[in-house]
Amino acid sequence: MVWPLIAMAAVSAVGSVVSANQASAQNAEQQAWNNYNAQMGYNNNMANIQSQTMLGIFNAAMQMKAANMNASAALDVAAFNAQQVEDTVAYNNLLLEEELRLLWEAEGLEQASLERMRARERGEIVAAQASSGITIGEGSHQDVVVAQRSQEAMDAFVIRHNADIGAAKIHNAMAQGSWQGQMQVQKIMYEGQMGAAMSLNNARLGAQASLMETAITGQANTRTAGYQLSAGISGATQQFSSNQAQISSNLTQGLFSAASSAVGSYYGGKTVPVGSSSSGSLLTGTSTYDLDYGGTLN
Repeated sequence: MVWPLIAMAAVSAVGSVVSANQASAQNAEQQAWNNYNAQMGYNNNMANIQSQTMLGIFNAAMQMKAANMNASAALDVAAFNAQQVEDTVAYNNLLLEEELRLLWEAEGLEQASLERMRARERGEIVAAQASSGITIGEGSHQDVVVAQRSQEAMDAFVIRHNADIGAAKIHNAMAQGSWQGQMQVQKIMYEGQMGAAMSLNNARLGAQASLMETAITGQANTRTAGYQLSAGISGATQQFSSNQAQISSNLTQGLFSAASSAVGSYYGGKTVPVGSSSSGSLLTGTSTYDLDYGGTLN
């Protein structure tokens, strides 16, 4: 009668062991998947960090490229404006030079006209004095001619002096225009160079700030990703240990439950006859077990 009960307990125990082994396998597989998910999350975070870092570097490079283009454009605009000023000054000087040429041409014409007018005037004087019987080249004739030539020289000097004054004004205008143009050119080029320098400096500062922000953010995200990976693996390990403890507890309970069921089944089939000794007996089925004398089970 004992061996069937032992076999039943053994079968129940084997079932508990098999169930525990299956649960352990599933727990190990779950831990592997948890570790895999934690590692994949870390890899994904690191890929995102790398992408953000590359994007930050690219943006900084684009910012510097745009600044270089703006600086180059500013210098080109400054050079164009300066060239415009220089061309305007050169054109104005050409106009003034033409005005100066016309001035001297007018002065020469006035001198020639004065010379012809005075020569005609002298001829008239000579004719008038000769008809009056005055000796030509002597006396009053000579005095009149000298005075007339002196007046001619004075008129020529006045014409020349006026021309010199006009020429001086033209030269002054040319010099002033050239100086103003040169100052304007220097101002334009200085402003263009300063604008280009400021644009480049601002871009450099912006790019450095962007790179620094990208680096700091990348380091912070890298640490966070590492912490998340450690937390994920630690959580997986804790869950695995907790599951294994539960599996072991279930296995122990299963084994004790199998043994207890077998013993209960075995003793549940035994009886004690009615009217046994006064020391007392168990009435459980058809067999008798004397409690006082430690009898054997039948």
